[in-house]
Amino acid sequence: MSTVLEQLQALNPELNIRCVCDPAFRKYGNVHKGFNVQPLIDFLKKNIEIPADKTAYIASIPEAEESLDLYQEVSDVIYGGMPIEIGMCSGHNVMMNGMEWHKGNEVIVATSDTVLFLGCLSDIDFTGEKITYDSNKVETFFLPEGEMIELYDTCLHLAPMHAKAADGFLVSVILPRGTNLPLDKEVSGYKGEPELLKAKNKWLITHPDRNMGYMGIEGPNLQLKSL
Repeated sequence: MSTVLEQLQALNPELNIRCVCDPAFRKYGNVHKGFNVQPLIDFLKKNIEIPADKTAYIASIPEAEESLDLYQEVSDVIYGGMPIEIGMCSGHNVMMNGMEWHKGNEVIVATSDTVLFLGCLSDIDFTGEKITYDSNKVETFFLPEGEMIELYDTCLHLAPMHAKAADGFLVSVILPRGTNLPLDKEVSGYKGEPELLKAKNKWLITHPDRNMGYMGIEGPNLQLKSL
């Protein structure tokens, strides 16, 4: 029987889907081993209901942060003692729609088989009259359930996609504390990257198919055919 990745590759030959264990992933982040992520996975599966027709995001889950040893371990080992937040993203999604980034790396723990569209911040063109990003530069990666990865702050990403439609997706999202919360004040009068500031420590560029913010993505709005 073929693996989930092999089935997804057969359905989506144009996306060239690779596993996060592939060397091609190294420019976007790294795969972490040695962390006991199972208590976090068990917590999310028990407490989070996956939406049937949309995506949901919670920046910080106090119960997880207070009860799991992983919180302090990730803070100490990956973020060098900096304050962090453990949140989650879940739902059903197969579209790219946009790309975001943060000033600080993002750790993802997969509670389900998940697919990620990733890109490089350096490929956004801030030099023209309009800020643009070519979606043809996006690469696609499979993140298996149980894996823990770290995305560099130069990695473009957005909501994961479900590998299996019947399951949806559920991941834990760990970020510097305060990330993705509403801005205390609007930033205006600046050109370039500040025009894309969407929330605290969140910059977003979107595809014209989805009016979620600054619409600067050129090329197709990439779509995954899930199982």
